[in-house]
Amino acid sequence: MTIALLFAHFLSLAFAASPIAAQTAQSPLWSYAAGDDIRSVSISSDGSYIAAGSDDGKVYLFSSASSTPVWSYTTGGWVRSVAISPDGNYLVAGSYDGNVYLFSRSSSTPFLTYDAGEKVVSVSISSDGSYIVAGSWDTNAYYYSYSKISVFSRTSSTPLWTHTTDKGVDGSEGLVNSVKISSDGNYISAASADNVLFFSRGSSTPSWTYDAGNVGTMNSAAISANGGYIAAGDYDDVPTTDGKVYLFTSASATPSWSYTVGDSVTSVAVSSAGDYIAAGSWSNRVYLFSNSSSTPTWNYNTGNWVESVAISSDGSYIAAGTTGTFLFSRSSSAPLWKHTSSGVYSVAISDNGSYIVSGGVANQVNLFNVAVSTGENAGTAENQVAFTFTFLKSDGSPLSSTTIYWGTEDGKENTLLGTTDSQGILTSSENFAGKLLYIASSDNVYHGTKYVSLSGETSSSVSMYATGTPTTPQAPSSDLIVYVIILAIAGVAVTALVLVRGKKA
Repeated sequence: MTIALLFAHFLSLAFAASPIAAQTAQSPLWSYAAGDDIRSVSISSDGSYIAAGSDDGKVYLFSSASSTPVWSYTTGGWVRSVAISPDGNYLVAGSYDGNVYLFSRSSSTPFLTYDAGEKVVSVSISSDGSYIVAGSWDTNAYYYSYSKISVFSRTSSTPLWTHTTDKGVDGSEGLVNSVKISSDGNYISAASADNVLFFSRGSSTPSWTYDAGNVGTMNSAAISANGGYIAAGDYDDVPTTDGKVYLFTSASATPSWSYTVGDSVTSVAVSSAGDYIAAGSWSNRVYLFSNSSSTPTWNYNTGNWVESVAISSDGSYIAAGTTGTFLFSRSSSAPLWKHTSSGVYSVAISDNGSYIVSGGVANQVNLFNVAVSTGENAGTAENQVAFTFTFLKSDGSPLSSTTIYWGTEDGKENTLLGTTDSQGILTSSENFAGKLLYIASSDNVYHGTKYVSLSGETSSSVSMYATGTPTTPQAPSSDLIVYVIILAIAGVAVTALVLVRGKKA
């Protein structure tokens, strides 16, 4: 018989006396002022590391713990695109000096430089940092007459292949605006002036090409983790009211669906499994779709042009950059919070949904916690429920760097809660009020564990028994006994102590 202690601290923020109609304000964890506008930001899966590219010509690396850069590197031109691998070990940047730079987290000196020969407008990196894709424009002529898509591995500055496009007339592909590589590194999507292109890593010939016509400009492309779904958004010059969001599968150049938003689509993002799609538009709106329907799940008018959107790995959270940073949950178009600032060019959200980073005019990089700030920024209780979990091993030491899952049915704990830090802590803003939940972990230290979340009582005491055989990624469990005691402190802060006793199968 083994004994494991699981301490779960449910911290709810102060309850407002009555609902507040205005959006809840949020404050950054930290801010950093670069030498010029921030054009691109990216964040690692757990939010520990942040990359930023600026018109001051620099690439910046930050840790979530400090606004002081870990390092910076000066290129010879504007840095318009950066990407960091989910594990935070590798960072790629594209500069208007014509180079693609690849860094390891530990050094500001690039270990690989690829001369694209053109202005690099977009870069992307696979989950393990093994493969990089870059989109670039010709700089040898006054008018940009062609562009390139280049794919290479991190072990060589010689591309695996390049695909050249021309200026985009008479049905040709046009200049590349956006490139994305799937997490597994096997597939690439690209948005060009007139087309959406889909490649497998092994060939420079597109698997398929979708021709949007000569009046359109495909601004943005996104791809699911396994390459199964591709989203794109276009900017239409004539007329400007015809901007569309498109969804494709890897099997066909025929869109699964498209949706007209009423103005140019500036940014699209896809959840890891491809089940949710976010889009931002110059119609001032943020849109959320499911992959099964072209009818938006919801949309929200931010009041100004939306320049960038991002979505968490499981689709639970959506971030948008406009005149400030907005955060939404999948379940509602009402913003969870807003941070007002000058225009935001780029937003990114960590895969575990814990951190958001934004960058834009006024040279600012801002890092936010998904959970709403306390104090003067507190808003409605409905939008503020935050949960901080501390996981300990049976010997009392932290259960560090471990992925935690949850579910509403025993044996189906497959929804990502997050990854614990070095102290065994993770935070989630998923509203668990009134739900019966089960917890599991990737290393099987905890599995099949039931607990009851905060449901609004001023006090309660609950005992229950749990048995079951959880499915992957959990190991089987048996004879689990769970005692849950929920104590309320002044009706505001709630702490739950969960004692799990049982034996591992």
